[in-house]
Amino acid sequence: MKEGKKIGLFTIMLCVFWFYFAYRVLLPYVTSGEHAQLDAGHFRRYSYLGSSMGEIVSTLFLHPVFVLKKILILEKLGYVVLLLLPVCFVSLFHIPTFFVGFSLAVANMLSTNIFQSSIRFYYTATITPFVFISCVYGLRFLLNKRGFMIKVAEKINPKIILSKPCFIYGFSSVILFSSIAGTVLYGPLPYSFDPYSDEFLVKNEGVEIVKEMLKTVPPDASVSAANNLGAHICNREKAFLFPFHHGEEPEYVIVNLAKPYYGTRLLREKFDAKLKELLFQRDYGVFYFKDGYTILKKGYKDKSGIKNIALTTDKPAHIVDVELNNEIDFWGYTLNAPVIRPKIPFRIIYFWKASNETDYNYNMLIKFVDESGKIVFQQDHEAVYGLYPTSSWNNKESISEAYWIELPITVNPGTYRIYVGIVDKIKQKTESIEKEFQGLHDLKKVGTIIVQKF
Repeated sequence: MKEGKKIGLFTIMLCVFWFYFAYRVLLPYVTSGEHAQLDAGHFRRYSYLGSSMGEIVSTLFLHPVFVLKKILILEKLGYVVLLLLPVCFVSLFHIPTFFVGFSLAVANMLSTNIFQSSIRFYYTATITPFVFISCVYGLRFLLNKRGFMIKVAEKINPKIILSKPCFIYGFSSVILFSSIAGTVLYGPLPYSFDPYSDEFLVKNEGVEIVKEMLKTVPPDASVSAANNLGAHICNREKAFLFPFHHGEEPEYVIVNLAKPYYGTRLLREKFDAKLKELLFQRDYGVFYFKDGYTILKKGYKDKSGIKNIALTTDKPAHIVDVELNNEIDFWGYTLNAPVIRPKIPFRIIYFWKASNETDYNYNMLIKFVDESGKIVFQQDHEAVYGLYPTSSWNNKESISEAYWIELPITVNPGTYRIYVGIVDKIKQKTESIEKEFQGLHDLKKVGTIIVQKF
């Protein structure tokens, strides 16, 4: 017992030392910026609790009601339920071990990064061992209480005979059933009700383009990259997560215009706004562009400018040449896959032609419609990510814009029609115009997509 206490005390002291070293020495050393300590290790995700580690700890202990309000919400509690579902909550029968993992779960629940409180991502990796270890201890606890359970069973029916193997087989069967149920309901594989394995297992397109793109960036240059490209710059001394630069302007900014990431979340509006700021206010120029993959360079001047992104010499795979008005035509579109599945991102490239110059800034209307005429998905957006409005288009220009999108899981298998239209950006904000475009009579049918069962 004394030896165990010594080992426990030594482990605690070692953990405290490592935390201090990692937070106060190591992370600030490898992290540049004015707020290095708070930013290192993603502490900014907890900045609403305080501007320093001391303030965060103080808030946790001195304002428990505030903290509980952040945790005791349906989505966060559901996260804990899904963690324990595979072991049928048996982990709760050994609280000391369970609390070690639960403390890590609480840290995830308090984070402003919503992915941390989801079982879909790697944030559960440090919690899972404690769930199963506490389950083992919990089973031992329940087996030690079998005498009590036998007495209860005998009171219900004296003929019931429960041996130790009966308890073992019974608990094992319950856990097995619970694990299978959890996998079917929430697992990642195709047979589950909400599968998502293809999001991680399918080889991402564009890997070779990214490798080619990064060869144009000097190895000692400071680089900011969106979260979905960050792994490619992690070996650099000065690497930033777009758009959080904290006063230090990187020499290069790397993003994928077709897949917008703002910090760790997919937010098209904020992403586009930041791009406009960099290009039109912060003296960045388009240094490289291919299939949506873009490098912006500080101080780079190019007479083509945004046209490097907008103009295209490619042709769409599906050419339709539909006139939307006397100024803009929809030339066609290209899909990266012949069959689409719900929840699986696919790339679509829209091609437009300027038949005449216009003074209007149009929004592009994209609708996916089923056989009954119901809109099952829509992707209305500003032209060319808001960077090259239609009022800037010149006569006879060919414009393309690529997007990665995914259909909701509620879309059933079948063939869907694609409708396209345009509407003046200012007028669309008025109620009358919004009502006008709720129907399809002002839109043009330009093609179809085939949706397969997930």
